[in-house]
This record gives sequence, C-alpha cells and structure tokens, in this order.
Amino acid sequence: MSDTANDHSRKDIDYHEAIAAEYDRVVVAPRRASIDALFAPLSARIPRGARMLDLGTGTGHMLERYAGRFDDVVAVDHSDAMLAFAREAMRRRGWSHVRFVDADATSFLRDDDGRYDLVTCVGFLHHLLAEQRVAIFRGVRDRLAGDGLLVIAEPIETDRREPPAIEWWNRAYRRRPEEYRVHAEDPDEAPLPREQLHREFTDAGLAVVADGSGWEVFPRPGLAPMLNRWAIRALHAGFGAGGPVYWACCRRA
Repeated sequence: MSDTANDHSRKDIDYHEAIAAEYDRVVVAPRRASIDALFAPLSARIPRGARMLDLGTGTGHMLERYAGRFDDVVAVDHSDAMLAFAREAMRRRGWSHVRFVDADATSFLRDDDGRYDLVTCVGFLHHLLAEQRVAIFRGVRDRLAGDGLLVIAEPIETDRREPPAIEWWNRAYRRRPEEYRVHAEDPDEAPLPREQLHREFTDAGLAVVADGSGWEVFPRPGLAPMLNRWAIRALHAGFGAGGPVYWACCRRA
C-alpha cells in the first residue's frame, strides 16, 4: 500500500474510533427503514449458503441483515471500536458463528484463502482511494465461491434533484438531524462516479448482474414507527428510483 493510502487509512481509523459509540444513532437508525426499502430487491437475491464475508463491517448492520442466512461468517474492519459494537450486536442475537477480524480489508484479502458465497462491501468503499478499491475488488473476485455474489452499496454522484415529495417529507428531519456529540476530523470521502465503479468491476474481472439506486428518506419525528415505515416504503415505491444511494450485485465475469 502506498504512503498516501496508509495516511488515508490512518485518518479513517481515527475518525471511526472517535465516533463508534454514536454511529448507529447518527447514521444507521435514521436510515434503517429507507435502506430496508432500497435493499428489498437486492435481499431477494441473497442466497442461503455456507460462508459470508463482510468487509468494512462497522457496527454490524450488514451482519444483522444477512448473517443469519449463513453457517460461517467473517467480519472485517480496521476500527477496533466499531468491531466492539458489532460483537455486542451479535452477542445480543445469540449468534456465535460470526468471527471478527481487526484488519485492513486489502490486507485481509491478500492473506486469506477462504471461499465465500456472499461478500458484502457496504458503506465503506467511498472512504477508499481508487487504488484501494481496485485491490479490494480483485481480492474479492479471488475469494468468491463458484457462484458467489458480491454486494456493494455506496453514495454515488448524481445531478438529479430530490423528488419534491421526498424533499417535502425529509424537511422535518433535516430541521433537527441526528448529529455527533463528539468532535472528530472528517475523513477523506466523497460520492463515487457510477461509471468509475463499473470500470473498476470490469478491470477486476467482475460483472454486474443486478443494480439499482434510490434516495434517502428519513423518519418523521413524532410519528409512530409503523407509520414511518409505511410512508417510507410508499415514497420509495412512488418516487425512489434514480437517487444517489446505489447498490449492485456482482459475480465473477
């Protein structure tokens, strides 16, 4: 890994060590119903199988979503603080089949010799430099089982405006969004160009078999959780396509 990539990774680790205790409150919880709606067509493609690998596991939200479908799961992250919350989430579920690895994803893939039916890379690729993503995609290709599936979900660049119905709905949340109470230097991250992601897949020997995108739709403060979930699903169904949150399923080309 280059010196630039090492510096980039160290800054990212420091940031996530600082915000780990508040990450679920600020990032995961306000987006949970929206991500459920966005992932609905993706989730139907996720198999039940022997082994799953979650790269950039964070506090474990992809484990909570899919680890129950697999016999053996490996979760990798370079932030020990984030992994501590993921371990606790799995303990609460009584899942002992998840093994946690405190490591850089690129290094893990280089040293690992396992084969996986599902590899998830969700919400961390936009934290990486292009050289790091290319190394990860190539490493993932080598680790996929014969019919194994790579799932990614990331913010992408778009010049589309938020649909008026979603913009109106989100106003209430945006007046008082969840924010971190701790101070941490922002990591180097940005939405990814969709075309660049696809070039990186192709260069790594991966082929996109399904993809989609949508908008973030936040819960309305004071509204019952069931009503929020219903409204968010309806907004996704009616207006959600083409937004800046992108998911893709890939297989070996």
